[in-house]
Amino acid sequence: MLRLLFASVVWAAAFTSTAVAEEVQCFAIVGSDPQNVTHQLVPGYTIERAVPPMRAPQVDGPLWAITCMRDSLYLSPNDINVLTILNMPLMVGSASEGDDRLLTFELSGGQFRVKVYDGRLSEAERRRTDEAIQLMGFRVLIEEGLSER
Repeated sequence: MLRLLFASVVWAAAFTSTAVAEEVQCFAIVGSDPQNVTHQLVPGYTIERAVPPMRAPQVDGPLWAITCMRDSLYLSPNDINVLTILNMPLMVGSASEGDDRLLTFELSGGQFRVKVYDGRLSEAERRRTDEAIQLMGFRVLIEEGLSER
């Protein structure tokens, strides 16, 4: 058991240290109801490089979700903590100019779901997302090519 735990920690460290893509910035989605929300930039806040325990960003008002802009669309192993510890959905947008794709990661009906809007994941993004999902240890349904947000 200890050997398995150590191997997974070493593998996770190798996975995150060899990563080329990176989180650019994160926003808190804040508001009193879903129809009236604002995006507050949270300087220095990161999901990808967060050190346990996972903490919600400090914002003015009720926090509904977190959006992080990354230089490509992918899930990182830490993303599961937004759903399981902070109890809210995570959205990942592409920081690349002209790329309007959006990835949402949510827990719906007892099932972890990844939805990709306005396009599909590239082979590299899909591979990286699949690796992160394996590290999370949960079954995740991935839907791509959705157009309605």
